[in-house]
Amino acid sequence: MTLEQEVATGQWGIVSRAQLSAAGMSPEAIRWRAARQWRSLLPGVYAIEPGRLGVHQAAMAAQLYVGPSGLLGGSSAARLHGVESVRLTGLIDVVVPMNGRTRTIGHVRIPRTRFSEPVPHHHGSLRLMSPARAVAEALRRMPTDEVAAEVAIEAVQRRIAALDDLRHWTSLLGRAGSARAERALSVVASGAWSVPEHRLAHAVTGVKGLPGLWLNPTLKDEHGAQLISPDLWFDEVALAVMVHSRRYHSTGDQWDATVTSDAELSAAGVVVVGVTPHQISRAMPEVLARIARAYAAASRRPRPGVKAVPRGRDGVRLVG
Repeated sequence: MTLEQEVATGQWGIVSRAQLSAAGMSPEAIRWRAARQWRSLLPGVYAIEPGRLGVHQAAMAAQLYVGPSGLLGGSSAARLHGVESVRLTGLIDVVVPMNGRTRTIGHVRIPRTRFSEPVPHHHGSLRLMSPARAVAEALRRMPTDEVAAEVAIEAVQRRIAALDDLRHWTSLLGRAGSARAERALSVVASGAWSVPEHRLAHAVTGVKGLPGLWLNPTLKDEHGAQLISPDLWFDEVALAVMVHSRRYHSTGDQWDATVTSDAELSAAGVVVVGVTPHQISRAMPEVLARIARAYAAASRRPRPGVKAVPRGRDGVRLVG
């Protein structure tokens, strides 16, 4: 293993001139390799291996360039914390204390912050701001309200960040971009687990004859066996509305599980209405009419002994 490979261990193939000098490589050797073998990413920061840069390599280069006072934040930090739906902006945010200098160089944006985090979160060799702060910052930079809502829902649903913590950081970070972040958090607070589900639940509340619905309650059959959680639930008549998305259910095993779950609900006596995000987006009146007809049909048969329990404040609640 070469000296630069040893230095790059755990750094995704990224090294800095300062690290190489501290490890004993001469300035002449660094200049020679930088000119002929390595790729210069930022002043004094190099990729020692060829290939396309991923988020880890870009973040590592940014961290090495800024130095120990910097903390990775925003969209890239949210992705590194595990929020897969976040859209990367092309810039890596590395926040520095107020006595630092705000600037942008290459793929690195270096804003100052008055909010310190004495104990950073670590992702391997990377130093990250807290998940809630990273997601709150990322929400402000998402291209649309829908994408921001997807990010917020995923972060809360997967327990990467709590809703209260996201609200806290959104209020602390100031006004720029806060409106988009607040709208995204309102979708989470509704109890929806997807943007199409939230849109459908909002539309259903305006349909005459349909009572208040529950979002994503826990469900058990009359024998106490756990059933899949329905996206929308009308408890009076045991009617479930399931939003089936190609994005999450397109592979064979996932689609098989979806069909099986719907069949299990039907076997327990639940009336099931299946809809897709495309139908919600393009044919909402028809979707609402189907739900209304299904509700009327469900109300004419004896209600099965299925028991539903709302998930609570930050999960599922009554709508309408």
